[in-house]
Amino acid sequence: MELHLGAVVIVGHGDWAGSAFRSTDGITFTPSKLPAKSKPLYGVTTMADGRLLAGGHEDLLLVSYDDGKSFRRLPHDLPPVSRSFGLFCQHAGTTFGAGMFAHLVRFT
Repeated sequence: MELHLGAVVIVGHGDWAGSAFRSTDGITFTPSKLPAKSKPLYGVTTMADGRLLAGGHEDLLLVSYDDGKSFRRLPHDLPPVSRSFGLFCQHAGTTFGAGMFAHLVRFT
């Protein structure tokens, strides 16, 4: 879950695999538009420039430029060992993501 510019964005896995939802009141949620056949998502964060970054299964990275209303794939050339992004943190304007095998990746 991420609070961003007055909206709450949550991502899902399990029964909600490959889904994201957005709310401006914290009570009612509407589905975000995602690329076709999105894999399970495990985490979402706001980057320093205001973009939302969502991470998921098998190196899936999605980015939103419209406050979580829609997401698109973020191309990358990260090594396959950093699979399944789900944990993100911020430090000094830089976003870091951790993969399933605890590899730390820096996003700018």
